[in-house]
Amino acid sequence: MAAVFAPQFFLLIGIELFLAGSIVTTLLEDYYPASLPYILDVGAFVGLVQLWFGPNYLGGLNEVLQFYYCVGFALIALLSLVGANVYLFLAKRRVFLSGAFGLVVTVPACLVLLFFGSAYVNDIPVALPPLPVLSWTEVYVLFFASAVILFSAMAFLVYQRKRKNMHVKKPTK
Repeated sequence: MAAVFAPQFFLLIGIELFLAGSIVTTLLEDYYPASLPYILDVGAFVGLVQLWFGPNYLGGLNEVLQFYYCVGFALIALLSLVGANVYLFLAKRRVFLSGAFGLVVTVPACLVLLFFGSAYVNDIPVALPPLPVLSWTEVYVLFFASAVILFSAMAFLVYQRKRKNMHVKKPTK
């Protein structure tokens, strides 16, 4: 099997699937257990550790085993999304929300994984867009802008929570 792209690309897909599931379950926090986004974040961290240390122990494997190993991780991430969808459908009885979750998250994740998996197996080159080369000043500006957006969003959420708690009447004894 001649590699069009490295098998570790599937580790990246798995990490992204875990993080997407974490974000969606955080947004739907009323319907999922509070620990589920953290569990999905741990899964993404495990994938990042595998990606970081992988060349040391995956480099000894041949390309086919690396492919199966990385696709297995991506399938675990995909199954966690399917499990979150099934939980929403069966345990919480939210049929519409489960269908929306499936159409917005689960089905596109399946299609992306199938597309890149078939492209890898069949040696079909996939043109990925090139990333722009950024200077250090641009990186600092982007980092600062991201930090400002993050902290302003956090301040807004804290303000909303405090405002909501001010209007809650305390029960009298």
